[in-house]
Amino acid sequence: MFADDDARGTMLTMIFHTRVFAQILKCAAEFSLADQLSAGSRSPESVAGAAGLDVRATRRLLRYCSAVGLTAAEEDGSYRATPLLAALKSNDPLSLRAFALAQNGPGQWAVLGRLDDAFRTGLPQAEAALGCSLYEYYSRVEHVDEAKAYRRGLAGLNTHRHRGQSGSCARRRDSRIPFRFP
Repeated sequence: MFADDDARGTMLTMIFHTRVFAQILKCAAEFSLADQLSAGSRSPESVAGAAGLDVRATRRLLRYCSAVGLTAAEEDGSYRATPLLAALKSNDPLSLRAFALAQNGPGQWAVLGRLDDAFRTGLPQAEAALGCSLYEYYSRVEHVDEAKAYRRGLAGLNTHRHRGQSGSCARRRDSRIPFRFP
């Protein structure tokens, strides 16, 4: 019974936190938290002011970032970057900032929301989710920033591959399973 309770607790944590974590990564990238905290600890008020955010909401964001290891809270109420957050610095040639923005942006998120249909049908789901292919979606003027993040994200991944730093995710991918871009 105890093992079942542990499994249910773990599952509940996964159900809630994985989707939230993905969006927290996007927010950390979008609001340039890595850049803001690269010189040292800053108060939530300072971070909010620099990013044009609500102070109370910024406190919550920074607390959540601390809970998942992106930031660390200081005794004085300020926050500092961790090495994990540093991977999102915009001026680093190996930055994953653009990839975090693209993978968690509205286009990718909408397509991912139809993953169950992709498994049922074996077909890409971009058209059902977006009304067009993902590339057509990115070509529209209203999605220009998302498209730029997508291109930069892919370029960043290529940089990682060329430097032999593609990460465990790429190494674990089973090449026998065909990949279709949704």
